[in-house]
Order: sequence, then C-alpha cells, then structure tokens
Amino acid sequence: MPGLSKRQYFRCIILFLALIGVSNCGHPARQEPFVDCRYGAPEPIFNPGLASVSRHSFHIEKDKAVEELAFSDGLELAIFQTGCEFIRQEFRFRWEGDFHGAPDDFWIGEAARVFNRLGQLGPEYLAYRNLAQTITENAGRMRLDESIKLQDGFYFQAKTILSADEAKLSIIISEQP
Repeated sequence: MPGLSKRQYFRCIILFLALIGVSNCGHPARQEPFVDCRYGAPEPIFNPGLASVSRHSFHIEKDKAVEELAFSDGLELAIFQTGCEFIRQEFRFRWEGDFHGAPDDFWIGEAARVFNRLGQLGPEYLAYRNLAQTITENAGRMRLDESIKLQDGFYFQAKTILSADEAKLSIIISEQP
C-alpha cells in the first residue's frame, strides 16, 4: 500500500475493527437474552436459602436459564428453562449408582417421588405436590421418552441417562409436546 508501512496499515485495520465493535454496542443482536419473549426472562424457581439445599446457583445463557441445586442428602437437580413463545422446563435429577435394567414404572414412580419432595419444601412449592399426584394418577399410561398431555397446554415427558455409576432422570414439562 503506497504511503503506509505495514505497521501503519495494521494499526489502521485494528482501529477500524475497534470502531466497528463500538458501533455494534447497541445492535439488537447484543440484547439481553429473552428480552422479546412472551413471558420475559426466566427466573429462579427455588430460593437459595432453603434449609435442605446445600448449594444453589442460577444463571442465564443465550438461549436458556440454568438453575442447579444440591440437597443435603446428596440428590442433585439441574433445571433448564428454555422457550420464548412456549415455555419448556427440564428437571434433571441425578443419583449415584447403577440403575441399568430399571423398568419405566420405576422411573415414573421416582418422578412422582421427587416432585412430591419438592412440594414439601414450602408453601410456594405446593404445585410440585400436585404434579406428583398427577404423575401417580397417570402412571399407567406413561412411558419413558414419550410426551403425554396431562391437560391443555401441559405436557410431560420422562427420559433417563444411565451410566455404570450414576443415573439422571430428565423430566420435561412444556406447553407443547
């Protein structure tokens, strides 16, 4: 390039790129996640000060919110909240041990048990006891990896993720199948 040394040319490129970066600060692509969503940004479901919770965290990523809890007895729960027009919540419970061979009805029973337990954490969580009761009432028609409609706008699906030393039970609650 005539008149500019390689060093000067490089500085001009760096300055140009820096200006582009500054000019994009207010660009819609850099908005907060969920800003245009029907229900707004997800919020934590659980209070970090619950007596039986030994660890709690919550953060929002680009396309989901993640809440993680560890209970004093060792049960772990991760909640993934996604969806902009339709809400989807995945509750992923983790246990230590080898659960290969456990039948579907075992896992459906565990789903009811853990949601009943969540419903006992306080009055603001009673909806989870109701969910546990609904799971129990519909257990006969529930199968792993199949979404079923529990009522209008309320779908349930259970999945397992198994390894030799741990099991994860994923419960998906959503407004659409």
